Amino acid sequence: MTGFAPDRLLTDTAWLQSLARRLVGDENAADLQQDVALAALARPQAAAHRSWLAAVAHHLAITRRRRRSAEQRRLLALPRAEPVPSPAELVATAELQQRAVAAVLALPPAYRDTMLLRFLQGLPLAATAAAMGVPEQTVRTRQKRALTMLRAQLVPPPREGRGGRVSLTSLVAWGALVNAKHVVVAVALALIALLVTVSLRPPAAAPPTAANATGAPARAAAAAGPAAVALPPDAAASARTAVAAVPPAPPASPDTAELTIELSWPDGGPAADCAIVCNSHAAAAQTVRRGTSDAAGRIVFADLAPGRYFVTTARYDNQFVELAAGAHERLAITLQRGFAVRGLVLDRAGAPVGGAEIWTAHVGVAPNWTFAAGHSDASGHFAIAGCRAGMVVGARAVPLGVSDTVMLDSESHGGSDPEQIVLHLDDRVCDVRVHVRDTGGRPVAGAWVALGDRMPGLVPDAAGHLTAKPPAALGATDAEGRFRVAQARTDSGRLLVTHRGFAPHREDFAFDGYVARELEVVLRAGGTLSGTVRDDAGEPVAGAEVETPYVEGLECAATTAADGTFVLHDLPLAPAEVSVAAPGLPKQTRSFTFASGEQQRWDIVLAKGLRIRGRLVDEAGAPLAAWWIGRAGADRRAKTDEQGHFVVAGCEATGNRLIVHDDWGFAPAILRFDDVLPSERERDFVVPAASMPSARVRGQCLAPDGSPLAEVTFDCHQGDWPVLLHNEMLRGCADGSFDFGALPPGHYTLAPRHQHYLFAAFELDLQPHEVRDLGLLRAAAPARLVVRLLGDEAAVRDTHVALASAAGRSDSSEIGSERTFAHLLPGTYRIVLRRGTDGAGRDAGEVDLRPGAELVREVAVH
Repeated sequence: MTGFAPDRLLTDTAWLQSLARRLVGDENAADLQQDVALAALARPQAAAHRSWLAAVAHHLAITRRRRRSAEQRRLLALPRAEPVPSPAELVATAELQQRAVAAVLALPPAYRDTMLLRFLQGLPLAATAAAMGVPEQTVRTRQKRALTMLRAQLVPPPREGRGGRVSLTSLVAWGALVNAKHVVVAVALALIALLVTVSLRPPAAAPPTAANATGAPARAAAAAGPAAVALPPDAAASARTAVAAVPPAPPASPDTAELTIELSWPDGGPAADCAIVCNSHAAAAQTVRRGTSDAAGRIVFADLAPGRYFVTTARYDNQFVELAAGAHERLAITLQRGFAVRGLVLDRAGAPVGGAEIWTAHVGVAPNWTFAAGHSDASGHFAIAGCRAGMVVGARAVPLGVSDTVMLDSESHGGSDPEQIVLHLDDRVCDVRVHVRDTGGRPVAGAWVALGDRMPGLVPDAAGHLTAKPPAALGATDAEGRFRVAQARTDSGRLLVTHRGFAPHREDFAFDGYVARELEVVLRAGGTLSGTVRDDAGEPVAGAEVETPYVEGLECAATTAADGTFVLHDLPLAPAEVSVAAPGLPKQTRSFTFASGEQQRWDIVLAKGLRIRGRLVDEAGAPLAAWWIGRAGADRRAKTDEQGHFVVAGCEATGNRLIVHDDWGFAPAILRFDDVLPSERERDFVVPAASMPSARVRGQCLAPDGSPLAEVTFDCHQGDWPVLLHNEMLRGCADGSFDFGALPPGHYTLAPRHQHYLFAAFELDLQPHEVRDLGLLRAAAPARLVVRLLGDEAAVRDTHVALASAAGRSDSSEIGSERTFAHLLPGTYRIVLRRGTDGAGRDAGEVDLRPGAELVREVAVH
């Protein structure tokens, strides 16, 4: 590959995970990280730079939010037949409106503003975070805590009979018709609509009835699913979902909930025999339920404790759902068909293995569940449908062991002539049993257990395919506090156990050959950190975020109350960094080490410190509202208000550089103000007309045969900064034409990208108001070069191979005698050999690659 080694995905995993969380929050970060990884594998040249990965992540995050917003609008637009409200309902409506308005306006400012932006203005999560200048996770936390405060004030006591019930959907519809003219009541209506979704209404009037069917339906005998359809290599379509009440079947118990999941294909047909995992999210006790859809594409999980659940399908169509006590909810998911994969299972001696279980998982996601997909036949062969690029496939058989996984890509495994996957079982496994108890010897049920690598790294094999160790075995302890892994790999000695009320337990251990292991885990009480956050004037800071590093299954953050107080529970018994941040104030970080059950206090003063206050205006003195100003090297930006005012906190005494953008995200920099001195006095920062966005870039992309080329995207960089326009990646039209702008003047690099063809990149110096016409850009068919190393095995293994050209350098990460460089632009390349990690490079000759050429060059190593 040019400019990108497959193991780069491993190197960038932590960085990409952090970026995904910042863009879409913890709930959707795994989905976004998966999509970015697929895009990187489909376009390896572009993925050599983190800036490209960041731009793709931002684009996919925006697309995901828009898709979900559109789906919600479609759901809300569905007509609903509502009865005419009775006088009692009208009175209850007015009372609830007044109470809701008073409760919301009485919230601490950070919580109040979050609720108004989210549910009065209707802003999505990302836009709310941008408007408030805080991370998306902060908005999510504030919203959750605000709802908790509102529940405490607005939930009425249960009443007997139907006279005390109010239909809140009717209430909202009537109130909107009568009172929409009044702003305050409109706020109440928006919040009431919200409260409908978070179960603020009284219990249902219908008396309890007999329990419905419990547990998952049995697997359908002949459910094989519709025929497989190949996905495009860079497909990253998300499932369409809807959560709605299922009338009117009540669950078995008023204290539990029931969830019905209905799976379908894009044509509406039921998706049978699809594996599903439903697990609680950050609950007091972990619940993990597995099942398989029946012939109607349906599965029922009954007797679920109230709370939030994460539903994952084998095809990685994921959704969160909130279940209230006594609720019976329906979750409809539309699956992507995917493509079929065939393969062969061999034991360690190379003999075929019949009856081996074939399973799938997904790259770069957490939790990394595995799903049974079928079995090998008597000759060791297997075929499984519904696969997607980015999945990994593995096999296991008792007592022959567990295989490494092979990652699927559309080109190799989903095309018209797919390759056969060969899975080699490794019998170096043993039976591991984990027993979790507290310090009193009592078993801990519902503890989260992960045995193995949370997200195994990808490495290329001799054939150039990406492989990985099996992911961690995941699950929850039973009533006796036990968890078993029948075939644990001897190279997976990493254990994580968490449970609410205890400190997380981490342990690395070594397996002793094939001997079964009994692991005794004692969970101890974690540390507790409490305190108060105040500013340097002594006033409490409400809405400050106090956070520790993320631990799966535990709450790791708290938001300060109106009096500035906070409490963090279940802190680890090892050094942990705790950070506190609030809008407009510098962030503070401190390391704490706790003994079991120890309580410590941290009273924090967030001093204003050095700040730059200003007003952003144009040449005529008109304010530039809703523009963004950040300090170079800092990760937070300030947004100008309607009069152009802004405050940048956490500045240095000298040398501050302010960078101005007219949009959020990866908008191009419009102006830089160097060496700005901090001051509490406000000054005007003028953006001259010559710096305003006014330039455009035009042209048309053609295929090698001269026909217009559609589906061309463009990587655009302003220096090292990836550029999006209006939060969208630059993209050509169906006829290959493109017209990008308006861009501020400056130096840009523009690189067209296509799935099957290659283009040369362009460097542009754009002047104010310039319209640059690049004309016709003709693509070239990519070339391929295989460098075959000749010499003894040790010398070959120790030799690194790289290609050098005018466009840059590309290193191979392969270790065999053949090093493959694919997707190369036509041109002249020098082959460079280097022995070891510190050896000097040796020129091994040049090779001239023509469009579409596939060459093999033999090189001797010494």
